[in-house]
This record gives sequence, structure tokens and C-alpha cells, in this order.
Amino acid sequence: MTMLNATAANRLKEDFKLINFVETGCELGNGLFHARQLGFPEQRIYSCDLRKEVVYICHDIFPNMHLSVTDSVTFLERVLPTLVGPTLFWLDAHFPEHYGMLGEADAKRMPMFKEIETIKRLKKDYNKDVIICDDLCTLACPENPRYKSGELEDKYYIKTDWPAFMNSFSPTHSVECHPAFEGITIFYPKSRD
Repeated sequence: MTMLNATAANRLKEDFKLINFVETGCELGNGLFHARQLGFPEQRIYSCDLRKEVVYICHDIFPNMHLSVTDSVTFLERVLPTLVGPTLFWLDAHFPEHYGMLGEADAKRMPMFKEIETIKRLKKDYNKDVIICDDLCTLACPENPRYKSGELEDKYYIKTDWPAFMNSFSPTHSVECHPAFEGITIFYPKSRD
């Protein structure tokens, strides 16, 4: 998980009156910890992971958060229809083979684009949400300011239609890229109403 400057994250939370935090991939709880530090109530923090052992660890640390052992698209399909209010989404890159989950590699590999479509399809009032996509370095296209050929093993690059990605939320959101660390893309609402 690329670290988002705490001041910048807090400003996003305040500026857009965000009340929920949803991440895809809890790992060892760094995102959950930061969400709590930003003041999101534990009952409004949601996350998932394919690996039950990391979800159980996070559940022991954060027992009041909504944590699921499942893939991110299934998780979003279950959570989004019930989620009310402006939300900060943290969409993390997923490469199951990196964690030795070879059977999951093809089906669950880098679902960020499916996650985006799922948010647009199922999240009511997503035009009020902030969506952050992590691991910009994995998106292989020359227009990507964070892409560096050869930085990662070839299996960790995803060929990407950069203009289509950058316009994922174009009618409702503005977009910024921040290339520090692994790089993030932030889609934030054009309207603050």
C-alpha cells in the first residue's frame, strides 16, 4: 500500500465529507490503521483479502470493522448496495501469485478495472466518493508518469489503455496522478455538494 500523506488524506476526508472507508486488500492492516487514525468509525471501515490468515489477524486487531475473506469484486458486490454516504475507496493492486496463491493467479489478478466498473454499477451516489487506485507502477503504458519498463518483473505489469483508465470517472470526477513510491491515482468529485 502506497502511503498517502496523512494531511492530504485528512483534507480529502474533510473536503468531501467522507464517512466510509473501503479498501480492497487488507494485507496486515496498514490501511485499516490509517483509516482509523483519520477518524473513520470502525463500523464504517470495510476491507477484504483472499488470504484468511491476514483477515483473521486484522480482525483480532480491529474486531468492529467489516472484514471478509473473499476476492475484491465479490466483496464490493456484497458491500456496495448497502453502503450509504460519501466513501473513500482504496483500490489496491492484487497479484495472488506473489503470495503463493497460484490457483488464484488468473482469475483474481489485478481486478482494479473490474472494481471500478463495480463501483460505477452498484454504489449509489458514487459521484460523491473519492476513489484512490494504488500501484500505478504496474500499469504498463508510456503515458503513465509512474511506469518504468524493467522496474518490476514482467508478470507484474498490466497492459493498460491509459486514456480509458484516466477517464474511468470523467463525467463526475477529476483525476490526479501522484508518482511517489508505487504511485497512486486519485479520482475526486467535481462537485462538493
